[in-house]
Amino acid sequence: MKSNRARRVATALTTAALVLGGGFVVAGPALAVPCHDGWSSGTECDGGGGGGWFDYYWEDVWDEPVDGGDLGGVTITAEPDPIPTAEPPAPDKPIDLGDLGDLGEVTVTAEPDPVPTPEQRSKERAEKALKEFKEAFDTARGRFYNADKKCLSLITGKNPPDGLNAREVMDKVFERRKMDDASWLTGPKDPATGGEAFAQSPQGLGGRGFIQFYKRWHDEVPPRTTFDNADGDKPLTPLEGRMLVLFHELGHLMGTTPGEHPGNIKEVHQLNAKILRDCVRNP
Repeated sequence: MKSNRARRVATALTTAALVLGGGFVVAGPALAVPCHDGWSSGTECDGGGGGGWFDYYWEDVWDEPVDGGDLGGVTITAEPDPIPTAEPPAPDKPIDLGDLGDLGEVTVTAEPDPVPTPEQRSKERAEKALKEFKEAFDTARGRFYNADKKCLSLITGKNPPDGLNAREVMDKVFERRKMDDASWLTGPKDPATGGEAFAQSPQGLGGRGFIQFYKRWHDEVPPRTTFDNADGDKPLTPLEGRMLVLFHELGHLMGTTPGEHPGNIKEVHQLNAKILRDCVRNP
């Protein structure tokens, strides 16, 4: 029989496996989009491999050691089951005192739920961040398979580094484990706006570079001014906001997004508007 702790960990792993198992879902006409090997878990998304970034993410975020096994490498040590005790009376119900006489009505108030421990909160935050990262990664990568090629052409540009297109660079950075979701860190100061950055990446390094996402990428969406107030008054959804930032940073690696500074911020915002039109909202 599993202890409560073992059941909790097993449930978390099952949930994560379900999150990781899906392939790409592309709206519109039926289109087969290959699943990235890093997400393969032996389900319908079978790229041949398994584990991938999922193992890397949980190794880095969790302080507990990772030690092989078939559940993403997490070692689960079952604690002894608690000693059974008599069940307390139902909350807010009178207690029958029987032969003790009539001592009046006694009620029992249910105790509040226990406050999550820092470890539990950290684990919940890691699972949420993983789900949000995978959703943005999968959806953005799927846009590169659109039949009109608008998104792939826009982000790749005319002179891609090392001759790789944007999808190939995206895959290479991912496979090198250089697409880092630092969801608990505050981003550095944005040189163009002076505000906190959503993410950062080096300019023009292609698949040899990296992308690092920060806490703001999970908690906020970019303001409309950052994409030139495009697309009327339709606000960004959280997923659209993360995709816009991901494509923008990938553009830095490709050299198609110029390095931001106060003198070219209008040009950058106009490019973001094209990313919104040709990639984010072009299913």
